[in-house]
Parts: sequence; structure tokens; C-alpha cells
Amino acid sequence: MTDPSFTRFSAVQFAELPVSATAKHPNPNRQSLEAYLSESRRVVATMAQGSRWEALGDQLFQLRMRSLSIFGLTFEPTVDLKVWLDNDQVLRLRSQRCDLVGLDYISQQFSLDLFGRLKVIEQDGEIHLKGIADLAVSLVLPAPISYLPENVITTAGNGLLASVLKTIHQRLCENLVTDYHQWAQQEARDVASPATKG
Repeated sequence: MTDPSFTRFSAVQFAELPVSATAKHPNPNRQSLEAYLSESRRVVATMAQGSRWEALGDQLFQLRMRSLSIFGLTFEPTVDLKVWLDNDQVLRLRSQRCDLVGLDYISQQFSLDLFGRLKVIEQDGEIHLKGIADLAVSLVLPAPISYLPENVITTAGNGLLASVLKTIHQRLCENLVTDYHQWAQQEARDVASPATKG
């Protein structure tokens, strides 16, 4: 049972990215896309700027988000995120832990849960990447924020989480498909190189 002193915020973001052919990569396919999604580091790099993430292991990464502000509080979430391709060829994301840099006194009464999945969909001869991300935060709000009307707090908190997911979604839309094509072209060159040398 949830402690009534905790306030919970949540947001959901859906994504659907068409993967079209290009002049340099005319034949994108399901197997190639799934192989790309297994490259966790490349996928994470499309979601976060280079200076704001680091690999902690093959499937574990630390993301340092940009500063966020709500009700006069400014903080920078740092999230450990597991990213892996499961046996069903679905890319999954799951938060492991989170710190709030700048709000250390709240970190002990704070939890963040991020779950996401992205999979390759083939429909009517078209290939898409389709996914969803679910972000939830529970925390004990300090006074005087906790005295504000509940609907004001909930609306602001849910809106902040929605903006975080929207930013990640925008980066994926801008970067992931482009990076996939670059990866596929390099893979094709690597396969062709031994034959060329021979």
C-alpha cells in the first residue's frame, strides 16, 4: 500500500517511426533493424547528448538529464538505465536507480520508474519502429509546496514528466532512423571489404 504522504506523477509517450529506404540504403529490413537495436550504446546515444551519458556496462548506462524546475525547485536527475534487446527482439528500457542532484534532501523520499519498449513492425510492405515509454515518479513534497491544491500539484508534475518524455521522443525521431541507416551502410561496407581485398 502506498504511503499517503507520497505524491505520484506519471506520463506516457507513444512513438512510431517510419523507416524509409534511402539512396545509400535502399533495402531496410526487419533483421537489420533488430540487429541495430541490439547495439545498446548506439541507441542510447540517439536519446542523449554525448556529454550527458556514459556506459556503466554492456547494457547499463547513466543519463544526466538537463536541469528541471518546478514550483521554484531546480534539480538535475541522474538515472541509471538498463537497455537491452529481449528474446522477442523487443528493445526494452528500465530505470535502475535515480538521484536528484540539487535536491539531495528529497532523494531519500523519491522514486523514479521508467519503462520503455521499441519493436520493429512490418505492415503493408512498410517497416516502422513502434514503441511506448511510461514514466512515474513518487516523492514526498516539502512544505510549502505540499500545501498547494492537489490538482495544481498533479497538473504541474504530470506536465513536467510529459515534457521529459517528449524531449526523448523528439531526439529519437531526429536521430535514431538516421543513425540506423549510417550503421547499416557501415555494416554493408564491412561485409564487402574482405571480398574487395580478395
